[in-house]
Amino acid sequence: MLQVATLAMNEKLTKVNSELEQQVARVAEQNTELERLNAALRQNLQHSVELCLKTMQTFYPTLGSQARRVYELCHAMAEGLHLASEECQTLEVSAWLHDIGLVGVPRQLIKRWEENPDSLNAAENALVQQHPILGEELAGFAHPLMGVRAVIRAHHERFDGKGYPDQLVGDKIPWLGRLLAVAVAYAESQQDGAATVEMIKQSRSKAFDPEAVRAFLRCLPQASVPTRRREVLLAELKPGMVLARGIYTSNGLLLVPDGQRLTETFINKLNNHNRIDPISQSLLVYS
Repeated sequence: MLQVATLAMNEKLTKVNSELEQQVARVAEQNTELERLNAALRQNLQHSVELCLKTMQTFYPTLGSQARRVYELCHAMAEGLHLASEECQTLEVSAWLHDIGLVGVPRQLIKRWEENPDSLNAAENALVQQHPILGEELAGFAHPLMGVRAVIRAHHERFDGKGYPDQLVGDKIPWLGRLLAVAVAYAESQQDGAATVEMIKQSRSKAFDPEAVRAFLRCLPQASVPTRRREVLLAELKPGMVLARGIYTSNGLLLVPDGQRLTETFINKLNNHNRIDPISQSLLVYS
């Protein structure tokens, strides 16, 4: 009887082990499929962000260089603060897309806002100050960007409540939005690096969260920030300027390569060519 019972027990154990192995195999298969789907989602998100960035660059080229500068700063902060994976992705995507709402603003108005914001009248200021709201709406095209929307909306809020669009105060502003605000201010400043850092320090507790400023200053040395670029008209070219993008004829032939420091000779060459074959592309120089 004992032998029969033992054999029966062994058969049951064999069956249970077989079923367990099958369950483990199914779980492993499901995990593999889930990872494949997650990878596809990440790739789709990356492609969507790249498409948005290309749209911004096509509409107004300096928006692309500004986004790269802000991204590098936010990437350094994300690593320096050891943000969780989801927070890291939210901050970095927000950096890429923070100004996407400006595609709804006339190009000449953007240029004036960048170079001389005090020249804007009340109606023009109101239009520009809508861009975080439009950016929030445009960033809603994909579910993984839901967290990005609030950060984009908040990137022009001020710690003292005098920002826009919602006049949020202090910690009512999302933490990632407070980090992004400092990065944006540094990246868009037309002063040199030292003067910009001093400006940011002086703006603690006013424009910026002191804790966000501390985090930014600690991580700034690790950031590989590209040189700032700006768009100019042909008539605005001056000797000493350095081209940030090559200039081509309408047939695609290179007239002046990127990185070229302009002289009177180069500028005259471009003006002469423009009279015969107008140069239609945007002209970018390093600031």
